[in-house]
Amino acid sequence: MKRRPYRESVIVYTTVRLLAPFVLAFGLFITLHGATSPGGGFQGGAIMAAVFFMLAFAFGFHTTRGWMGEAPVKWLVGGGLALFGLMALASLALEGSFLDYHPYEALTGIGVKYWGEIVEVAIGLVVSGGLVGLFFLVWGGMDPEEPGPGSEGPVPEEGEAS
Repeated sequence: MKRRPYRESVIVYTTVRLLAPFVLAFGLFITLHGATSPGGGFQGGAIMAAVFFMLAFAFGFHTTRGWMGEAPVKWLVGGGLALFGLMALASLALEGSFLDYHPYEALTGIGVKYWGEIVEVAIGLVVSGGLVGLFFLVWGGMDPEEPGPGSEGPVPEEGEAS
């Protein structure tokens, strides 16, 4: 089967450049409204990860991977897990239940709704980092030197083994 080489498209570039900030803002909106309306950390995190996927499909996987690297993915997942664990376990230290936000409200005077939003953000970080990490693994592995299936290599000629 003959693979066509990756071709640049001004229309795709421009569309992705225009839409990416809005999609990212929409994902953050969905994440932050998860405690009081439909949405939440999982849905918002998936939408925010879709921004990376749009960039990868528009500008090429290796270009986007080189731009982002692995460190932000690890920080997203690790930071989200740390924030979630801190929120969950600190409530136990304040003599509340696991993931109970009422001790935080009593301590700070800030409403329970806002403490729930912090947990939604933590979940969104884990989901978006996890999805982008899975995209790295599925598409080309975690080794940046190893070409994946989307590498911009030579196209086999007709009759050659692909």
